Amino acid sequence: MTLSARARRRGGGGPLAWGRPSAERQAAVPPERRARAYGALRLYGGILGLRPGHAEALARAAEWLTELGYFEAGLALDRRLAQRRPRDAVVRYNLACSLALARPDEPALALDELERAVALGYRDAARMAEDPDLASLRGHPRFAALARKAGKNS
Repeated sequence: MTLSARARRRGGGGPLAWGRPSAERQAAVPPERRARAYGALRLYGGILGLRPGHAEALARAAEWLTELGYFEAGLALDRRLAQRRPRDAVVRYNLACSLALARPDEPALALDELERAVALGYRDAARMAEDPDLASLRGHPRFAALARKAGKNS
C-alpha cells in the first residue's frame, strides 16, 4: 500500500475526501494563501497518514481546512483532537468554532462545546466577541453569558 493510500484510509486524503468547501469562504482566501494552505495540508496529511493521532498535525490540518471552507473535514479533525485532549480549553474552543460553521442550524452543539471550553479555563472573551467562526452564535443568550464568564476567567 502506498503512503497516499494509507493516508486516505486513515483520514488524511485530499480535496475529494474533504467534501464540498464553502464557496464564500474559498473566495475570501487569496490565491497565494490558498496555495500555501494546500501545501500545508499535504504535509499534515502525510504526517497523519503515518501517525493518525499526532495532535499538532490534527490541529493545524483542521485549522487550514476550516480556513479553506472545508467545514465538515475540519470538524472531523477537531473532534479527533478533542478525543485526544479532552481537557484542553483551546481544543474545545476550536471544536465549538467548527461546530458553529458546520452545523449552523444546531447552535446548541457549538454552545455546549464553548461552555466546556470556558469551564476548562478559556478566557479570551475579546476573541469570542470578534471570531467570525462564532458569528452564528452571537445572538444567542447563552453566548452572551459564556462571553461574560470567559471574561471573568481572566
